[in-house]
Amino acid sequence: MLARLVAVSGAHDLISFAEDKVRLIGLKLDESCPVLDTPLGQLTELFPDLNTKIVLMTRDEKVFIPDKMEQLQQNDDIYMIADSNNTKRILSVFGKKLIDSRKIIIIGAGIIAINIAKILEINEPDAEVTIIENNKDKAEKAAIQLEKTNVLLGDAVESDIMIEADIANADIVFSVTNSDEINTLVSILSKKLGAKNCYALLNEDKYQPVIPNLDIDGIISPRELTVSRVLKYIRKAIVSDVHEIKDGSAEIIEFQIKEGSSLLGTEIKYSKLPENTYIGAVVRQDKVIAVNGNTTLELGDKVIMCLLHSAIQKVEDFLSEDKELI
Repeated sequence: MLARLVAVSGAHDLISFAEDKVRLIGLKLDESCPVLDTPLGQLTELFPDLNTKIVLMTRDEKVFIPDKMEQLQQNDDIYMIADSNNTKRILSVFGKKLIDSRKIIIIGAGIIAINIAKILEINEPDAEVTIIENNKDKAEKAAIQLEKTNVLLGDAVESDIMIEADIANADIVFSVTNSDEINTLVSILSKKLGAKNCYALLNEDKYQPVIPNLDIDGIISPRELTVSRVLKYIRKAIVSDVHEIKDGSAEIIEFQIKEGSSLLGTEIKYSKLPENTYIGAVVRQDKVIAVNGNTTLELGDKVIMCLLHSAIQKVEDFLSEDKELI
């Protein structure tokens, strides 16, 4: 996910489904969003070919699945399931920009930092990637493991090393040390020094509530990454992919319509899916099709669905009844 945020740095969350044909995009709406006060149903009318659904919202700490009458408000945290091909336009509609990430700085040289740098070396060969690490042994090991990444020895909370790294011109800063306090502080400092987008690794949930009040673009949660991996193993007989979001308040799952499924040949509006669920996308024969209540699910369809925590067990039971899905 972190490497994909490099390509779509206007988002605070980005998760791929169905071989990256579909993306879950998380955005925080600010005063620059041109569609504030617009009902979700009207968004579909204004942008009929956008092929995206807002499947989850957080407002005043309440997490809910919105209906078509819900109006977008400043500071809303929204999650959309969308056709990956429309990512740039979607960001534009909500007042975000697709940033050409040429300068990326990683704070820390642990396992997560090294993995990010390795992925960037492969997927973003033209990007200038720099690691800042205050431990000499770690810095030397990072320099040996990485081919094109610059490694600087120094403390990221000190302005001298940040100036040397040219933080003011950084497109993205990933703060991924083993200290939540340092990651938060460095992200705030990087923003003040001119970095465009800053993401902080937070291991402890206790820091999560204060983040929305800080000038940080997104949180990297190792818990969510780990939980998602575990859930894939637990539910592999039922779903092909699953990701937990909003600290477990909701999940996004992907499953396929197979022979014997009670959903096969059923219009979505007539399906008996549990409450607090929302089908956001359907991939049919490698194409993302427009989805509404009249969409009939066909054999082989890949379904990407959002569900609140309260619906998880009910959805598992529902899908488990379709023996061909097991």
